Formats: sequence, C-alpha cells, structure tokens
Amino acid sequence: MYTERRFSAVAVLVVVSAAIGAAQSITSARSGTLHYFEGEVSIDGTSLTAKASKFPEIKEQGGLRTGKGRAEILLTPGVFLRVGEDSAIRMLDTRLISTRVDILSGSAVIESDDPQMSVKDAPVTLLYRDYEIHMVKFGLMEVTSDPAQLKVFRGEAVVSTADNRAAVREGRLLPFEVALKTEKFNPKKGDDLYLWARDRSQNLSAANMSSARSISQGSCFVSCANGAGSWNGGWYYNPNFDMITYVPISGVFWSPFGYGFFSPATIGDYYTPTGYRYNGGGALGDLTVRSPNGLTSRSGNGSGQPAGNGGTFGGNGSGGGANGGGPGGGVHGGGGGSRGR
Repeated sequence: MYTERRFSAVAVLVVVSAAIGAAQSITSARSGTLHYFEGEVSIDGTSLTAKASKFPEIKEQGGLRTGKGRAEILLTPGVFLRVGEDSAIRMLDTRLISTRVDILSGSAVIESDDPQMSVKDAPVTLLYRDYEIHMVKFGLMEVTSDPAQLKVFRGEAVVSTADNRAAVREGRLLPFEVALKTEKFNPKKGDDLYLWARDRSQNLSAANMSSARSISQGSCFVSCANGAGSWNGGWYYNPNFDMITYVPISGVFWSPFGYGFFSPATIGDYYTPTGYRYNGGGALGDLTVRSPNGLTSRSGNGSGQPAGNGGTFGGNGSGGGANGGGPGGGVHGGGGGSRGR
C-alpha cells in the first residue's frame, strides 16, 4: 500500500472555494524540488517520509529512486517530471537555465505547460545513456528503459547522439537504437504512470485557480514581488492544498491533458467561487467554471482552447471515480472507474 500525500480530484475542487486568499509565493532558484510522492521513494539512499509543507530538494549530482512508489519533481516553472515505480534518476544540473536530468532506469514522464519550452535552446534536457532529449514543443512525453524508447504524446522532441539526430513528433515513438528511426504508436493509450500524471495535472490546475485568484485579490502584494505589487510568474505555494502549483505571468496555459493554468489577470474570466460543476469520472471528468459570460468548459478539449467537447485529451464522462465513469466525449473518456475514490 502506498503512503499517500494527496487530495482526490473532488476534494481538491471543494477546497478551492475556501482557499482563495491563502496562497503564498515561492521562488525556487533551482530545479529538483520533490513536490509530491507516494510509496517507496528515497533521495541519495535515504528513505523519505511525507511531512506537511516540507518539500525535499534533490541536490546537483543527487539521485532519486523509487520502489513501489512514484514521485513528482518540479523543474523550471511549468515543467513537471514524474517518476514511475522501480525507477531512478539523477539531477546532473539544477540551474533553471540549463536543467539536466539523467534517466537511469525505469520510466519518467515530463509535462510542460509553458510555451517558453518551445524554443531552440530549451532550458530542460533529459538524458538516457548516450541520448540527449530536448522538448522543442511544449507537451507530454515519456522515457522508458524497458523497452528503451521515447514516446511523444503531445508536442515535439529532438533526440541526439554524437553522430545522429532525429525529431520525434506527436504520436511517434523512438527506440533508443543507433539508427534513430521513429515509428507510430497510439497516443490515445497510456500506462499507469501516464494516468497518474493526468490526475496530478488535474489537482495542480485546481490549486492554480485558488492561487491565481489570491494573487489577483492582492493578498501577496508584498511577498509576491518584494513590494512591487505585481506577479512575475512561477511556482506558488498554497498551504490549504499543501501544494506548489504553477501560476503564469499572463494569459492561460493549457496542459497536454486539457487542464488550465490561469494567470492572476485572467482567472476572473473563468472562475468564481460558486461556479464549479464537476462530474467526477471520465478520463478527465468535466469541470466547468462560470465566467461573466456564462459557462466555459475547461476539460473535454484536445485543442488547447478553454471551451469545447471531445478532442484528443478530453472527455465528458460522468459517474465512476477519478479515472473512470460513463462514456466520455474525448478519446480518453471511458468506462467504469476502477480507481474511483
């Protein structure tokens, strides 16, 4: 059994209304904060026990290993690394401008919700053996050692060695072989780590809504910007959730799973404390938030827009639990919830 340190999807949404005005800013000068874990997880050989408001850091050249457990690590703002069971990683470089993570064994999913990642010199590099992996379009990808391959669910990555280089686009996988030849896979299907990453993205989005509203109401006038009274974007700690979430400086960013990360300037257009409608179930469920112009659907959309039904990563399933429910409108909407909570 896992030692769990989490909110269920429904519980997170209930807490949002009570949590506005209670968030606090956090500034991390380094990648490698262990934000959340469950089960058997250790850093540099030391087993960890979850403690409220305590987030261990993986130091440069430090390593994290899981047994029957999983871990979520914060890299540059808006970029999450999630490590599966029986896996190991090493933080080679923890600087925000040049983060490098070595995937030693097992599996790891990287989710980027920040369009800043779509640049030639992206600040995050993953390594597996002699292969360097750069995400050149923000999205979602998974590295596994058995089989040794990279899958790109959303976005685009570039894999390079000393002698070769290949672009891996959405819906393609790349076996880690000398030839660097990509092949198709079905991005509509994910493993247990993929499903766990999806649930984590949902919870983080809910915490974002509370935090963005808190900032917009001026509760962090001093702490957020050293008295400047403005938000500069980045990680943000919310004690009511005991979670660090991502709050962009402006606009709305949409995760590869269809969940929104709102800036303080935009949260008022999408969220009011009494505007939630959540049908627990479906692959993403169906969460809508009330804006001054009516109801705007935030899930059930694979196009990265704030409204819509269906879509690759959407779903309007109901019933079930966090990972189940009735048939959904999107590809990942689906049958009964075996993991309902």
